[in-house]
Amino acid sequence: MSRLLYLLLLFSNSNSLNNTTIQHLIYKGYNVGIHQYSYAVYLYLESTRPSSCGGSLIMVQAVLTAAHCVDTVRYRRGNIFAYFGATVPKDAHIVRKVVNYKINPKYDEAKGRSNLAVVFLEKRVPLRHETKKIPLVNKNPLVGTDVFSVGWGKQRLDSKLPDFSKFRTLKATKQKIMSRTECEKYAGFKISAATLCTLPIIGHHYRDDAGNGLIQREPSHLLIGVLSFISRDVSVYSSVLAHRDWIIKTCRDLYVQSCIGAKG
Repeated sequence: MSRLLYLLLLFSNSNSLNNTTIQHLIYKGYNVGIHQYSYAVYLYLESTRPSSCGGSLIMVQAVLTAAHCVDTVRYRRGNIFAYFGATVPKDAHIVRKVVNYKINPKYDEAKGRSNLAVVFLEKRVPLRHETKKIPLVNKNPLVGTDVFSVGWGKQRLDSKLPDFSKFRTLKATKQKIMSRTECEKYAGFKISAATLCTLPIIGHHYRDDAGNGLIQREPSHLLIGVLSFISRDVSVYSSVLAHRDWIIKTCRDLYVQSCIGAKG
């Protein structure tokens, strides 16, 4: 069984979680409003086994997320719907169907490397106070820098009550950038140079948080990573800087395909 598949199976079994196992939600994070993180996107994966992921609006018709979120839907032959501009997804007035996507060609499911996908929407998202694009970083933050991530992941570990993802409120977590050496010691395996690792300061991830964007807030909001998986409290992200050229080219390619399809 691949390492990433093993991690994902652990994500789905909340009863087996403790502080030393894989975790995948913004648990014990703090409430925030969508206007504070207006790039944040809730992705509803509609299939025989519905689930959800996070994403970041990087173009008016393109969202950056984790490859395995799209991969799961592809194999299940389902649909993806993107929700914008709402602190609680069920209240969103802007919902777009995903009509196309591209997975990073270097995506390694076994090791969780280059775990990135760009999804293309059926029509543009209007930009306003609650829906804004986030720029891609052009320089990684230093080790020890405080960074942030928001999402709608599972927020209760032990509740027996239904926990529908569309009814969850947006939560944030504060984290600290780790060095690769430090990350490898915590995670217990070798980390690619195209990844970023963080340790939690306030809150940590859990189920349905895959694809969430990692941002730096100073001097302005910039997207620096996309959540891939968690190991022993360490959040492992695909680096936006390392994949920046691919992300930009993919957005252009998807736009061109859309234009050709519209003319045809």
